[in-house]
Amino acid sequence: MVQKGDPVFFHGFISDAELWSHYRSCDLVIFPSSFEGFGMPPMQALYFSKPCLVSDIPIFRSVYGDFLEYFPHADLERFVCAIEKLLSDRDYRLRRGQAGREYVLKHFTWSGAAEKIETVLTDVSGRRSSGGPSL
Repeated sequence: MVQKGDPVFFHGFISDAELWSHYRSCDLVIFPSSFEGFGMPPMQALYFSKPCLVSDIPIFRSVYGDFLEYFPHADLERFVCAIEKLLSDRDYRLRRGQAGREYVLKHFTWSGAAEKIETVLTDVSGRRSSGGPSL
């Protein structure tokens, strides 16, 4: 359990092996981003069964729904309360992490990604052959 005064480390570039080690050993992941195109750290956290606390921005809601923990962006008081809740309730943390892992494994697969790419390419190809706009 993290105690007041415990150190917090900010890492620069680390290898994938180091990153995976950090995910395995952490209690939770905090990703207070104000702008994202998708947000890989939340997915990685959930893959490792770790709850993830993020800024409440539209992209996270649309990709991850209720499988992340949210706080209003730039609301320090709610941010601190959310961290305290996660750190103080181990059972909740474990349940949220496991639910997040199940969500990621169900919705983000290589075969699913390939199907989406194939659909886009087929659609683009069809538009080109019918005289529609090209990319």
